[in-house]
Amino acid sequence: MVVVAMGSIEEWRIRKGSASPLSTILFNLGGRKVTDHGIAEEIRHISSEFKAVPVVILADTEDLAQVLTALECGARGYIPTSVGIDVCVEAINLAAAGGIFVPASSVLSMRHLIKSGNCDARPLTGVAVA
Repeated sequence: MVVVAMGSIEEWRIRKGSASPLSTILFNLGGRKVTDHGIAEEIRHISSEFKAVPVVILADTEDLAQVLTALECGARGYIPTSVGIDVCVEAINLAAAGGIFVPASSVLSMRHLIKSGNCDARPLTGVAVA
């Protein structure tokens, strides 16, 4: 896997001629949240512009609402920074192969919603859990 770090999509556009074709975009949010001002729209924009290239979010939080919002915005994966590098690499590979990755901790937190009788949770299909 060839990794090229860019500070922004604009930087990639400038260097596009010398850069390898994209197989996956890893969008590092760090401590920011998908629900922070402008972040969800940026994920939507990138996912829309690069339709054939899966966008995977790397973030410090494993909050289920953040994960679901990222997926609703077009992300094909959500990797918390708490996972090891091996899981991170495999999650990226899964997204590149057409799958969707979400952290097991987030999926397990849905158990509380199910037990509380909340029927608003949508079933996740085709999702790998680690």
